[in-house]
Amino acid sequence: MAATRSTHASLPDTEYPIVHDKMILLRPLTDEHLLEVYHEAVAMGLSEEFIQLIEDAIRSRNLDPNSI
Repeated sequence: MAATRSTHASLPDTEYPIVHDKMILLRPLTDEHLLEVYHEAVAMGLSEEFIQLIEDAIRSRNLDPNSI
């Protein structure tokens, strides 16, 4: 698991299937591009739901969001 923890709360277990389905959309991104999308989403102040989705994808790949 990545060394850093999310600053956003995890979604409830009841929403896991929905989040998993949405995470599939991020699968084609390379690790580097996923991290870039995350940093841009945070910088632009995009929705907490979208940022949480990206953070979940980052965690599932065992990446460190602060690595770039």
